[in-house]
Amino acid sequence: MMCLRKDGGYFTSWQHVSAVYDSRHNTTNYVIAFSDISAIRKAEAQLNHLAYHDPLTELGNRNLLQERLELEIETARLNKQTLALLFIDLDGFKLINDNLGHSAGDLLLKLLAQRIRHSLRPGDLATRLGADEFLVLLPDIRQPQDLVGLIERLQHRLHDPTEIGQERVRLSASIGIALYPDHGLTPDSLISAADNAMHEAKRRGRNGYLFYSPDMMAQMRERMALEQGLLKAMEQQQFR
Repeated sequence: MMCLRKDGGYFTSWQHVSAVYDSRHNTTNYVIAFSDISAIRKAEAQLNHLAYHDPLTELGNRNLLQERLELEIETARLNKQTLALLFIDLDGFKLINDNLGHSAGDLLLKLLAQRIRHSLRPGDLATRLGADEFLVLLPDIRQPQDLVGLIERLQHRLHDPTEIGQERVRLSASIGIALYPDHGLTPDSLISAADNAMHEAKRRGRNGYLFYSPDMMAQMRERMALEQGLLKAMEQQQFR
């Protein structure tokens, strides 16, 4: 329950009311005991925020993306709409992180996370998957050209030079795009499709974007089978 302090401020309280009876068991008075639990409520809010947000960039995390993606997929299904999921990987971030240090790398991630957030529409969701990978949920895509314009604006913002201490650095981004319902009907299938498209965009030269296509999955499986086969052959000394 909310209570009002003498100075006009509000605080959350826990209250317990007890009745006082006379010898004939008639109610004569009530005793109210209450405690200020503002600190407990604040701690609960902070824990809830940490459960759904990345502590470094303040963007959403995988938990928030999963819940929102499930909700938006159901909304899109009912309204026969299209939604997009972008998988963003920063090109060259590891080199900067290794040379300038992790503190500089963290600062760069914070700055780029702000650029991603400010490039989106109201209602879009930006999340950090981990390291230098981000996922962006774009519900209710009505015109393909609107999506392409947003992606190109996002790439341009990420490519702008950034001041990190005494250094001026510039990064690019490889972006994979998956669409509901064309490329997946579940959160996991859409994330996987966007991930495959991002890796293909990076393989083709970085600083670009690609829409997912079914042949990308076949190529990824073929490369994985080749890699695993080579490793097995090395372990079993099958090379001549």
